[in-house]
Amino acid sequence: MDRILRLLGLALAAGGILACVPFARAAAELERTPGQILDIVLTPVDEERARVSVAYLFRVKGSGRMEQVAWGQGDGFFRPTDDPILPTIEAEALRETLTARPYAQVWYQANDPAGSAFILAVDQERPWRRYVLGGLAASAGLFLLLRRRAG
Repeated sequence: MDRILRLLGLALAAGGILACVPFARAAAELERTPGQILDIVLTPVDEERARVSVAYLFRVKGSGRMEQVAWGQGDGFFRPTDDPILPTIEAEALRETLTARPYAQVWYQANDPAGSAFILAVDQERPWRRYVLGGLAASAGLFLLLRRRAG
């Protein structure tokens, strides 16, 4: 039984840590600041779909009052990605939702704020649940490992 709990603890800790790596990398390498959505542009791709582009304004940290406008979006792993293409009806509903809630977190590299800025893609579920569960799994796994070692 002791061996099973040790393996379970190791698996939980390793899996939880791996789940949190993208957020930890982003937190270490990128700056994060609040941004304000300025405009949502729907560009028809074909008769049934549209590309959703979002223009947003953000203030560069440590620069006084320097503000930037950017269009980039990123995926749940905090990597830049293309603007999402959605069915036109969903894109229009998303535009209304974003217009009602015009704020987003902007991530960017400190040495290139305008060229590297992105917000998490507006069509995707936020990745926070993955990171919270990963942190909980890592904590539980480490607790099991330390408990077995102390006992």
